[in-house]
Amino acid sequence: MLLGGGPPFIMTAKKFGQVLDKLRRSGFQVIGVDSHNIRSTRELLNAVGRALGFPAYFRPNWDAVNDSLGEWAALNEQPTALVLQGIGDMQAFDEDAYMESVTELSSVASRLGLPTGGRLPRQLIVIFVRD
Repeated sequence: MLLGGGPPFIMTAKKFGQVLDKLRRSGFQVIGVDSHNIRSTRELLNAVGRALGFPAYFRPNWDAVNDSLGEWAALNEQPTALVLQGIGDMQAFDEDAYMESVTELSSVASRLGLPTGGRLPRQLIVIFVRD
């Protein structure tokens, strides 16, 4: 497996530096989300929505993330690594929101890899990088 183990993928910036080249060589597009200074689930989901170009009607809640990621996946066939850099700030400020975000984002990304409605599986991995 590309990253070893399974989700959630939580790593240091140093480790991610080693993984980044491997992802690109494997054909992944890498989309970064600057998560420094993010303190709430709402702020994080807004940042993810901006990074992935969610529609203007997107609202920062888990149901909307699930729906919007499904729509996004239908339009983007390339395997993607969504990298949340600096997520340790959120963990330090609100451990519960951090744990919920890690669990939910990893779960939603994993579901995209399941074939549904005749569509091919879509690979999205979420990497949480702490400084």
